[in-house]
Amino acid sequence: MKFKSVLAAVIGFVAACCFQQQAVAGQTNVAVAANFTEAAKEIATSFQSKTGHVAVLSFGATGQLYAQITQSAPFEILLSADQARPEKAVEEGLAAPEGRFTYAIGKIVLWSRDPALVKGEETLKTAVFAKLAYCNPASAPYGAAAIETLKALHLFEKLQPKLVQGENILRRSNSSIRAMPSLALSPCRRSFETALARVGSFPRPSIRPFDRTPCY
Repeated sequence: MKFKSVLAAVIGFVAACCFQQQAVAGQTNVAVAANFTEAAKEIATSFQSKTGHVAVLSFGATGQLYAQITQSAPFEILLSADQARPEKAVEEGLAAPEGRFTYAIGKIVLWSRDPALVKGEETLKTAVFAKLAYCNPASAPYGAAAIETLKALHLFEKLQPKLVQGENILRRSNSSIRAMPSLALSPCRRSFETALARVGSFPRPSIRPFDRTPCY
């Protein structure tokens, strides 16, 4: 993704929400998909510097955040990892139709602590690794994308004994990746960009790109 463009778009979006609510400096509560953590923190810092307003960020799996919104959690904005939840929010009267737009296009990558292990599809097909981690597909869109990827490569059944699941990218990064699995199917994150040797992206046959869409 072109980060500066994303930064400008999201800052403008959050600022518009803030200005609709109040003319004086205040705060806006923002629910953020876990895989957008690093970028959201940078955006929040820039947003406060430019506007004087504070974006209070809450991170988690998109599905979990949406469930909280349906239970009256005090979020003004949802930065979703997919389009489905924002669409559903509009349908259920929880968000304004004009508040939806695509702010980034995500992609799946194959990540490992061992740079030599990552060789794209070949790594998955040879299966010479101990464990492969991915997010819970019920709550994290990229978990569903990981399963879709493995099925498209006809590897889902073969790799079943090696698959381990985490609730979201934050929990999986802190526990599974660091402690146990050799590999992870993960959304490409800015934190990975400082260690590109460890990231091996690969084609996803018949799999659509994942649009990230916010709503308010």
